Amino acid sequence: EHSFPTRRSSDLKTGSHSVKSIVAEASRIPGSYPHVVNPQAPVYLYGAPLSELESACNFWADTLKDARGHKLRKDALCLLAGVISAPAEIDPKSWEKVKADSISWLHRKYGERLQTVVEHLDESNPHIHFYCVPLAGERFDQIHDGKKAVSALKGRTKGEQNAAYRQAMRGWQDEFSADVGVLNGMSRFGPRKRSEEHTSE
Repeated sequence: EHSFPTRRSSDLKTGSHSVKSIVAEASRIPGSYPHVVNPQAPVYLYGAPLSELESACNFWADTLKDARGHKLRKDALCLLAGVISAPAEIDPKSWEKVKADSISWLHRKYGERLQTVVEHLDESNPHIHFYCVPLAGERFDQIHDGKKAVSALKGRTKGEQNAAYRQAMRGWQDEFSADVGVLNGMSRFGPRKRSEEHTSE
């Protein structure tokens, strides 16, 4: 399992994600899923349609202004997205419980910030994607554990901030593992290379 921040704009540096690209891949819009051989439509498990995520992000961004009274930049972080997956060999009944427990945990952790949860069954491992948007007037780093840890160390060295980020994200995984994974007989794995890339903003 992992989570990563997503930007508003589609005009991004290589390796970054925009809300539009995240929604396109999750929705299985042609051309957005080169890693999927036989795509299937996502199964909605909770919340609003994926198509409403971008407007939810824009609505939130319009509630924020910086110290000079300027609106949030178009390339600012706005969406917390994450993946929770299970081993390919998990039986259907166990997977149903993992999904239910995961959604309950996400709702406890993020509350009304949790916008949408969808399931994909067209890859080797069954998995769900979740998407969270800050509440009106709330800064993004208040809902992303890694960003919150970095924000608390303003003025410190980049090395210290990166270490705090990694520790906070490991803590996020530890929390999920203790509350959901262990109860469902799932092993705790460290962050994958992909999640490290997405969380190294």
